[in-house]
Amino acid sequence: MNQVRNEAVVFRQVAFPVSAFDHLKDYLRSYEHKHGVKITNSQALALILAEHKQASAAGLLVATGGAA
Repeated sequence: MNQVRNEAVVFRQVAFPVSAFDHLKDYLRSYEHKHGVKITNSQALALILAEHKQASAAGLLVATGGAA
């Protein structure tokens, strides 16, 4: 997984709706299958957020927050 090694981490206990957690686990399994690397829930969420940030910066998300 591509990450900044010296970046600080924040530990928080969070609650997700089951549908969001299911999406997180689907992403994690897909990533592991595609790359042959096991990742944690935290790493999967960080990847999802990084992809969202890139899509947002590229103007690929509409103002309502949904995917274009």
